[in-house]
Amino acid sequence: MSSPARVHLIRVLSLGRFAHAALTSSDAKAIAVFERSAYVESTAGLACIGAVGNGPLNAHCDALPSGLAVGDMVNAELTGAVLWRPRPAPEWDSKTVRRSLEHLREAAHAQLPSEGFGFLLASSRERPAPVLAFSRWLAEQNGSPDGAAGLVGLGPGLTPAGDDLIGGALCALHAANRGNAAARLASWVLPLALAGTSRISYAHLACAAEGECSEPVNDAIVAILAGGTVDLARIDSIGHTSGWDALAGAVVALDATRR
Repeated sequence: MSSPARVHLIRVLSLGRFAHAALTSSDAKAIAVFERSAYVESTAGLACIGAVGNGPLNAHCDALPSGLAVGDMVNAELTGAVLWRPRPAPEWDSKTVRRSLEHLREAAHAQLPSEGFGFLLASSRERPAPVLAFSRWLAEQNGSPDGAAGLVGLGPGLTPAGDDLIGGALCALHAANRGNAAARLASWVLPLALAGTSRISYAHLACAAEGECSEPVNDAIVAILAGGTVDLARIDSIGHTSGWDALAGAVVALDATRR
């Protein structure tokens, strides 16, 4: 006879609205546990708990409960927790965005990771066929970006690089007030992602479909639209290459949009 699942209590300091929905509906079960963070799932969706910073799926707390394991239950104490929301983007113009992207490429050149899609910030490198198809669709928006289907689920990890790329583009389109394009992209990618990627990555894409991503990526998009400077150290701190992949998707989308 199996022993009952342990229940852990966490005190949340800040959380995004998707995490809030997941943690207020019922106790959530841990489905993936790491050193500083864990993903939990309830009937209302997923949340990422731990010292994770701000984001739509994130429930930031000082530390994970001691001994938390996959299958354990998590009860979240939300009294006093701050509900995080992404910073709104300013009005923008194409010249400002062009200059921002030029400065970003110069600053990022020496820091780009050897894996993932960060290389897209270096415009001199050749782009794979799915990325070319994705860029072409973002520029023209004719039909569906079916030639980019190979990006969905492409790469290792909880959130594959291809998913992060598309998620960054979705958030950039929302921020640039291109809601129709974002809705068309979301209606194309989410059905593919249901079968083509992990449920954790799908949850992040679902957030991006509504214009929400991690705080560092959101702040980077706002900075580009405002003519400011992107904090690349914060981008580099997200996952293995997830921050760079999402930033690359945002840059591809904003470059196409400003044209």
